[in-house]
Amino acid sequence: MKILFAFDKPETDPSPYVRTIMYEIHKRAPEWKIDAGIKLFWSDQCFSYDIVHIMFPHFLLLQHNSPSERHSSEELANHLRLLQQKGVLIVSTCHNLRPHYNDDSDAIASYDLVYQFSTMIFHLGPYSLEQGKKLYPQAQHVLLEHPVYDYEFPYIPTQKEAQEKLGLNPSYRYILCFGAFRSDEERNLVVKVSKAFKSQRVRILAPSFYRVRNRRNKVIVMAQWCKKTFYKLRYPTICNRGDFVPPSLLPFYLKACDIALLQRLHILNSGNLPLNYYFGNVVVGPRIGNVGPILQTTGNPTFEPYQDYSVMKAIQDGFELVKQGQGKRNREYALQHWTTDTIGAQQYAYYQFLMKQN
Repeated sequence: MKILFAFDKPETDPSPYVRTIMYEIHKRAPEWKIDAGIKLFWSDQCFSYDIVHIMFPHFLLLQHNSPSERHSSEELANHLRLLQQKGVLIVSTCHNLRPHYNDDSDAIASYDLVYQFSTMIFHLGPYSLEQGKKLYPQAQHVLLEHPVYDYEFPYIPTQKEAQEKLGLNPSYRYILCFGAFRSDEERNLVVKVSKAFKSQRVRILAPSFYRVRNRRNKVIVMAQWCKKTFYKLRYPTICNRGDFVPPSLLPFYLKACDIALLQRLHILNSGNLPLNYYFGNVVVGPRIGNVGPILQTTGNPTFEPYQDYSVMKAIQDGFELVKQGQGKRNREYALQHWTTDTIGAQQYAYYQFLMKQN
């Protein structure tokens, strides 16, 4: 069997998701040919594959990762149609129903197109599974949850080790807000949390709270530095490293905290949820998308987006659940349901099922 993942450079991508899946499939079927690349997706070589697996549809529109060289949604539709006509199975993983904070019409259309042409769609949670069945009845919809990257991060430090490594004062309690901040509304949420819990000796670990992007325009760069400095001076309880966290430091951030806060106000899935479970953290997140049902089912606090009282209560509940051993229960749940071996075996079985069907 030949499988093409329509995704660029999975071996160096900050998210281990695609390379984890590729590794798991190769481990079970070393004789299969497994490749990755968007350039390959648009080439004639893609017609020689049995399965083309698409992760983030809007990535397909960029040529050589250049914003100035783009494919249109019409070109994408024609290419997907040709793949289908030539007998190539299109499979997709529903990470999002549409791109984050992106109003580009072609980018939005790319999601609908990919899901319309998909033979099978993998869903990371129950909400999108039910939505997908309604919106794209032509496809087979299956639940395939997010792996925890236990192969990527086999070593888990103690909280004391983690706090010493990061130079944190152990007399504080720490809330971790991990991942990129996609909008000012997410930053405003964290600012409100920092104010509400300042008197309770709580600090927020938000390493990517405000990052200065590498731009050629010096005026824009200067404005970004000014804004970053403002946040640092105005809100000292937010530990804003303002930079990409290398994988070597990630386990220390995850273990230094007392609870993890998913600061999203618009979200379908979050890789931070299973990762924090794996590291034994209590997780607080919004009552929306796939995130809400997973947190509620496993006994973690949830909040209503844009309701400050709901957010603060969920965080307070999270601190109480730490004392009651919820973090340990989360880790046990992750090891039972979300190891890379478990998820890899399921995905491998689905590929085999698809080939037998066709």
